[in-house]
Amino acid sequence: MSDDEVWEAVKALLLTAPGFKGQHVYDDDEVPGSNGNPGTLPPAFAVLSVERRYVPPNRQGGTARVGYRAAVRHVGTTATNARRVGKWVQDALESSPGRGKKITVGGVKSTAITHESTNAVAKDGTEHSGLSQWTLAL
Repeated sequence: MSDDEVWEAVKALLLTAPGFKGQHVYDDDEVPGSNGNPGTLPPAFAVLSVERRYVPPNRQGGTARVGYRAAVRHVGTTATNARRVGKWVQDALESSPGRGKKITVGGVKSTAITHESTNAVAKDGTEHSGLSQWTLAL
């Protein structure tokens, strides 16, 4: 499985949150009205990135799974909008606080998505943003 496939699966899960209404989750270079892209900057949106992460070896010296970290920047034209997006992210990735949902990529079901950290919303250029990080393994 590729990082792109994992990114698409996490994005699909994020888009299930009612607040996103099936839109406003972007790759860093896709945000309308940003980086020279056509359109108008949405008042509230998320920017998703996915990267592989270290998984410690098991007792046999190997790893049975591949680890990933999903970083979701929640952005808004106001601090309230950015915090609202952060809540949508949490709602999408957790079935209840502390209980992560799972994704399936290439027929492989992930471990439960686990919250790793969240940075508080702060002024970020002309917008406000915060960052939440989530881990999973496939």
